[in-house]
Amino acid sequence: MMERDDFASLLDRALTNPLLRGLDVAYVRLLPDGSDWWSPDTHRTLEIYLYPGPFGAGRLQYMDARARSVVERAAAELVGAHDGRLLPAPPLPLRLGEWLLEAGYCILLLGSPIFIEGSPERFLSCAVTGAVTALAGRALHTWMWSRVSSPRFAARLRVAVPSA
Repeated sequence: MMERDDFASLLDRALTNPLLRGLDVAYVRLLPDGSDWWSPDTHRTLEIYLYPGPFGAGRLQYMDARARSVVERAAAELVGAHDGRLLPAPPLPLRLGEWLLEAGYCILLLGSPIFIEGSPERFLSCAVTGAVTALAGRALHTWMWSRVSSPRFAARLRVAVPSA
């Protein structure tokens, strides 16, 4: 798995057309996974899932075939893939997992002033609540992407966006 923020900034730098920059990347997946990627006879594919909205999957509706091909080709060249695909990300569960993760971290940060205040019981409850919320968000996020990895779900996503 590749970090989406790092990949999005690299892709922005690689694209020369400002109208194609600023895609709201949700997830980047390299296929095949693991050490099979480096096998010499492997066809390497990059899948870029975009969040819903005007800077993500909504932009796919307005891109013509040439623009989409430029983005997919530039993205594939960044990672050494043979081809790239722009796909819409599943909207709500993915965002919900990220929101829970962020909320958990924020709750954990709120524990610091409580600790300084000298209330160990409140600090402990804040720390446990934050940790459980962050773990729930991570679990939901991981479950969602493992579900997206299933061939049947991925095929539905590919059908949803007309390919160029």
